[in-house]
Amino acid sequence: MQDIIDTMKMTIVKVEKVRLEPASGMGILIKKGKSIKMKTNILPDDLEIPKDEPKWYYQQLWYDKTWTKWQTFAEDAYGEVYNYKTKWGGIFRVKTVFKMRNIEIEKIYVREKDEVKNGYRYGPGKKGKPDAFGVADTYMQIYLCREAQKYLGSDMYSPKKVLPSKYGFPEYPNEDNGVMRCNIFVAHMATAVGAVVPKINGNLNEYPPTANEWAGVESTAKFKKIIFSTYIKGWELLPLNTYPQPG
Repeated sequence: MQDIIDTMKMTIVKVEKVRLEPASGMGILIKKGKSIKMKTNILPDDLEIPKDEPKWYYQQLWYDKTWTKWQTFAEDAYGEVYNYKTKWGGIFRVKTVFKMRNIEIEKIYVREKDEVKNGYRYGPGKKGKPDAFGVADTYMQIYLCREAQKYLGSDMYSPKKVLPSKYGFPEYPNEDNGVMRCNIFVAHMATAVGAVVPKINGNLNEYPPTANEWAGVESTAKFKKIIFSTYIKGWELLPLNTYPQPG
C-alpha cells in the first residue's frame, strides 16, 4: 500500500481546463430542456482514474448578484465528460473536482478573454475569472439576448447621439445630460424580436415604460400621485427573490 502512495506522490497529476459545449463567441445560452456537455482531461493519460471521478458541481446566480453554494448536478454527475440535461432556467457557474487518494484538484470554468469589444470594456468579466452559462425558459429570451449582444461596444444609445425613430418609437435628440437610455434600448431590442412594448408615456403616449416603471418602483398609472400600479400590459413584474435568467 505504501508503495502505491509513494508512486502517486511521484506522479504529477493535472486536470486540464473545463470546456463546455455548445460554445460560441457570444457565450453559452440554451433553452431549458436542452443539454450541455462538460469536459475536462486528466493527465497523465495512463493514470487509472476511479470510475466516479472527477465530479461536477454548479453555483446559481441569485437576484442580489451573489452565488449559491456549490452543489452537485446529480448523483451520476461524474467523469471526464458529463452531459447535463438542463431542468430549470438561470445563470450557472461550473467546476469539476478530482479526488484520488491523497490528491484533490479543483478546476472552475473560466473566461477565455476579457469583456472587451472594439477597445471598449462592456462588462466586468476578465480572462481567467469564473465564467457562466445561461439557461432560458423561452426562445424569446434567447432571441432578445442575441439581439442585444449586437450592440456590445456600441455608443448608438449614448445621450450624446441622435437616436433615430425606430420600431414605432420616436426620435431621441442628442442631449448631453447624462440621462441613460436603457429603457428605449430594452424597448427596441424587445420589439425587434417580436415582443410587444406598450407606449404609456409622453403627451401622445408615444414612449415606452421608464426603467423605474419596468422595475416596479415608479407607478405606471395615469394619475401617479393618486394610484400606485406596476401594471404594464404583456409584462410581468417578477418578485425580488428570483433566480435571474438570460433575456
